[in-house]
Amino acid sequence: MATRAMGRVEGLRIVDTPPGNKRITQSAVALADAVVVPTRARGVEYSRVLATLELIPTRIPRGVVICAARLGTNDLEAAIAWWKEQKVELWGVIPERVGIAAGPEARLSREGLEGYDAVLHRALRGWH
Repeated sequence: MATRAMGRVEGLRIVDTPPGNKRITQSAVALADAVVVPTRARGVEYSRVLATLELIPTRIPRGVVICAARLGTNDLEAAIAWWKEQKVELWGVIPERVGIAAGPEARLSREGLEGYDAVLHRALRGWH
Protein backbone atom coordinates (compact mmCIF):
# COMPACT_ATOMS: atom_id res chain seq x y z
CA MET A 1 0.00 0.00 0.00
CA ALA A 2 2.67 2.56 1.02
CA THR A 3 4.96 1.37 -1.78
CA ARG A 4 2.27 1.88 -4.40
CA ALA A 5 1.27 5.31 -3.08
CA MET A 6 4.83 6.57 -2.68
CA GLY A 7 6.02 5.27 -6.04
CA ARG A 8 3.82 7.66 -8.00
CA VAL A 9 5.45 10.89 -6.83
CA GLU A 10 8.81 12.41 -7.74
CA GLY A 11 10.69 14.58 -5.26
CA LEU A 12 10.29 14.99 -1.52
CA ARG A 13 7.65 12.83 0.16
CA ILE A 14 6.68 12.96 3.79
CA VAL A 15 4.79 9.99 5.20
CA ASP A 16 3.22 9.98 8.65
CA THR A 17 2.63 6.38 9.66
CA PRO A 18 0.39 5.26 12.51
CA PRO A 19 2.26 4.18 15.65
CA GLY A 20 2.47 0.49 16.27
CA ASN A 21 1.72 -0.66 12.71
CA LYS A 22 4.89 -2.54 11.82
CA ARG A 23 3.83 -3.46 8.28
CA ILE A 24 3.03 0.10 7.20
CA THR A 25 6.12 1.48 8.91
CA GLN A 26 8.37 -1.09 7.20
CA SER A 27 6.86 -0.28 3.79
CA ALA A 28 7.44 3.45 4.22
CA VAL A 29 10.94 3.03 5.67
CA ALA A 30 11.98 0.77 2.79
CA LEU A 31 11.53 3.73 0.41
CA ALA A 32 12.91 6.43 2.71
CA ASP A 33 16.03 8.52 2.26
CA ALA A 34 15.74 9.67 5.89
CA VAL A 35 13.41 8.92 8.80
CA VAL A 36 12.23 11.36 11.47
CA VAL A 37 10.72 9.73 14.56
CA PRO A 38 8.71 12.12 16.76
CA THR A 39 8.29 11.49 20.47
CA ARG A 40 7.58 13.28 23.71
CA ALA A 41 9.90 14.02 26.62
CA ARG A 42 8.20 11.52 28.90
CA GLY A 43 5.83 8.62 28.86
CA VAL A 44 5.68 5.15 27.39
CA GLU A 45 6.76 6.24 23.92
CA TYR A 46 10.45 5.36 24.34
CA SER A 47 9.89 1.66 23.70
CA ARG A 48 7.81 2.40 20.59
CA VAL A 49 10.47 4.74 19.26
CA LEU A 50 13.19 2.15 19.84
CA ALA A 51 11.07 -0.47 18.07
CA THR A 52 10.63 1.89 15.10
CA LEU A 53 14.35 2.67 14.99
CA GLU A 54 15.09 -1.07 14.83
CA LEU A 55 13.02 -1.27 11.62
CA ILE A 56 15.23 1.27 9.84
CA PRO A 57 18.17 -0.13 7.84
CA THR A 58 21.51 1.25 9.05
CA ARG A 59 22.15 2.95 5.68
CA ILE A 60 19.18 5.30 6.20
CA PRO A 61 19.77 8.43 8.31
CA ARG A 62 17.35 8.71 11.21
CA GLY A 63 16.74 11.11 14.05
CA VAL A 64 14.43 11.55 16.97
CA VAL A 65 12.51 14.80 17.45
CA ILE A 66 11.10 15.63 20.87
CA CYS A 67 7.79 17.40 20.21
CA ALA A 68 5.65 19.54 22.51
CA ALA A 69 8.63 19.92 24.82
CA ARG A 70 8.35 22.02 27.94
CA LEU A 71 11.65 23.85 27.83
CA GLY A 72 13.69 24.03 31.01
CA THR A 73 12.03 21.04 32.69
CA ASN A 74 13.69 18.06 34.30
CA ASP A 75 11.66 15.75 32.06
CA LEU A 76 13.13 17.32 28.93
CA GLU A 77 16.69 17.27 30.26
CA ALA A 78 16.29 13.60 31.29
CA ALA A 79 14.87 12.71 27.87
CA ILE A 80 17.76 14.37 26.03
CA ALA A 81 20.28 12.60 28.27
CA TRP A 82 18.52 9.24 27.79
CA TRP A 83 18.54 9.50 23.98
CA LYS A 84 22.23 10.43 24.08
CA GLU A 85 22.93 7.37 26.27
CA GLN A 86 21.13 5.23 23.68
CA LYS A 87 23.38 6.79 20.98
CA VAL A 88 20.31 7.95 19.06
CA GLU A 89 20.64 11.19 17.12
CA LEU A 90 18.38 13.92 18.41
CA TRP A 91 17.44 16.04 15.39
CA GLY A 92 15.38 18.58 17.23
CA VAL A 93 13.40 19.75 20.21
CA ILE A 94 10.13 21.45 19.31
CA PRO A 95 8.78 23.61 22.13
CA GLU A 96 5.25 23.27 23.38
CA ARG A 97 3.24 26.12 21.94
CA VAL A 98 -0.47 26.80 22.07
CA GLY A 99 -0.38 27.84 18.39
CA ILE A 100 0.99 24.44 17.36
CA ALA A 101 -1.46 22.53 19.53
CA ALA A 102 -4.46 24.48 18.24
CA GLY A 103 -4.65 22.27 15.14
CA PRO A 104 -4.95 22.91 11.42
CA GLU A 105 -7.65 25.58 11.80
CA ALA A 106 -5.35 27.85 13.82
CA ARG A 107 -2.63 30.14 12.51
CA LEU A 108 0.81 28.57 12.11
CA SER A 109 3.23 29.07 14.97
CA ARG A 110 6.47 30.75 13.88
CA GLU A 111 8.38 29.06 16.74
CA GLY A 112 7.14 25.66 15.64
CA LEU A 113 8.03 26.26 12.01
CA GLU A 114 11.54 27.41 12.94
CA GLY A 115 12.09 24.29 15.03
CA TYR A 116 10.89 22.00 12.26
CA ASP A 117 13.03 23.88 9.72
CA ALA A 118 16.16 22.63 11.51
CA VAL A 119 14.77 19.08 11.49
CA LEU A 120 14.08 19.28 7.76
CA HIS A 121 17.65 20.41 7.09
CA ARG A 122 19.00 17.42 9.06
CA ALA A 123 16.76 15.03 7.13
CA LEU A 124 17.72 16.51 3.76
CA ARG A 125 21.49 16.19 4.19
CA GLY A 126 22.73 14.30 1.18
CA TRP A 127 19.30 14.17 -0.48
CA HIS A 128 19.16 15.23 -4.12
